[in-house]
Order: sequence, then structure tokens, then C-alpha cells
Amino acid sequence: KEIPWHQDTNFWSSEIEPGINVSAWLAVDDTDITNSCVQLMPRSHRKMVPHIKATPEQAFREQGDPDHIGIDPDRVIKMEMKAGQFFLFTERMLHHSTANTSDRRRLGLAVRITIPIVRCYKNHHVHLVRGEDRMGFNTYGNPPK
Repeated sequence: KEIPWHQDTNFWSSEIEPGINVSAWLAVDDTDITNSCVQLMPRSHRKMVPHIKATPEQAFREQGDPDHIGIDPDRVIKMEMKAGQFFLFTERMLHHSTANTSDRRRLGLAVRITIPIVRCYKNHHVHLVRGEDRMGFNTYGNPPK
């Protein structure tokens, strides 16, 4: 299914506080426009976009309100990548991907990175990557072996 235009911060409000994070999207497979690479809208991180209910054809329950997102097709960046490459984006970057109608798989792994002032709720597996956590808000899991 299509992943609609959205800002991740819309989905994080009940899961992390404050909603500060950076996502690393790692291409497991080669991705290009034919197998539905992620697409980004430059400078869209500068404002919050209201979200509305998504359509049944979309993979998410909500989408950025088309009346407020202001997508300029000429400025959209198509993140075509080779397997193993990644890109970073903030929780406020508008992004989406079309439905993959090709005969090729498009698989990616999203890793979220934040800072110790952020409280992580629900079932997040939190690992301290570097330094120390002087805040003590989160419970850390053991790193994978």
C-alpha cells in the first residue's frame, strides 16, 4: 500500500516526550522510483502539518492534510539508494512512498535516535549508544549480542 505524506512527529506524541528524534532509514534492498523509494519534501520540517484520517488504500491510519502540506512535485527528492545506504531525517520531515507495484521487494529498516532528555513510553527498546544518561527517564535494554 501507499505510505501517505506524513510527519513522524504526528505518530510519536504518545510515545516520546518531547517528540525529538532523528530517523535513519537504511535500505536493505536497492530502492528506486520503480519499487517505491521514499520521497522527501525539502524544508517541510519548518512547520507542523495537521494530520487527517488516511484513505483505505493507504498503509497508515493518518496522513498529512493535503490542504496544508504544500507538496511541490518539482522539489520532491526521490531517495534512490543501493542496499546498505541510508539517509537521516527529523521527526518533522514530510515523507511518503507510493505503493510498490513492481515485482521487486523494497525493504528498509528505520532506526530512531534521540537524546536523554526524551522520555520513551510504551514498548520501545532503548539503548544508550554513547556517553551517559544523567536524566534517568528511561529503562535501557541490553544491547544485542
